[in-house]
Amino acid sequence: LVRVRTPDPRTSEAWLTLWMGSVIAADPNSPIERVIQICGSPFPVDTLRLEFDNSVYKTYIEIGAVMLIGTYDAPTGQVAPPYQLEYRPNWLSWGQDYFRFTLSNCPGDVTRTSDNFYYNFTITHVNHPPQWVPFVATSVSQINATALLLNGTDVDMPATPTNLTWVLVGLPSGGTLSLSSATSSAALGLNSSWGVGTGVWYRPNMAEASAYLSCGPDFSDSFVVALFDGSLYDSPRTFSLRGMSCTQ
Repeated sequence: LVRVRTPDPRTSEAWLTLWMGSVIAADPNSPIERVIQICGSPFPVDTLRLEFDNSVYKTYIEIGAVMLIGTYDAPTGQVAPPYQLEYRPNWLSWGQDYFRFTLSNCPGDVTRTSDNFYYNFTITHVNHPPQWVPFVATSVSQINATALLLNGTDVDMPATPTNLTWVLVGLPSGGTLSLSSATSSAALGLNSSWGVGTGVWYRPNMAEASAYLSCGPDFSDSFVVALFDGSLYDSPRTFSLRGMSCTQ
């Protein structure tokens, strides 16, 4: 065990430990060359004392040479080596941010450490495409209009987004979509749109209704929609429908 100590200027009877550590030789027959950097003193040092503890069984110490290199004042005119940092913002974070740093030629020594420096920067907001809320095949009536509700989310918007719209990019083949259950309601065509949270109605064609009334085969249909946030589209999604089983 090795200690490097210096007189404590606060009292004439105490010694302040600047460094303490173990020095172990890999080969007892070979000398140890050890460089100890001492820079944590809060005041100038003009006296050092080396203390060696060889009280442990089968330990010994033999000093060949000791070299001390130091300065009274903190070095000036030095340039810190360049460092490249990588900043990764948190998910969905944007706006102003900063980090704080100091420069020191003796870490831990406040007398050799600079004041705080601040690096300020701006995180550019990036719009993310909206996302649909997955839906499963929905059972619909083969005679009457059935209400359908398609939901979507957008990480750039509140929990309940209000300006997302569904765009119809693939028409159903066995029926029509409209924004009302009334039989007189106009059918939605390609590229028609409606807001998220707004119900849309599916009505089967008369041929499908006739097949149902005569207990024809089970009915299935689908249409394709894409979610739009005003600038970006989500990938088109297929909304699958199936008719209720015919019973006599």
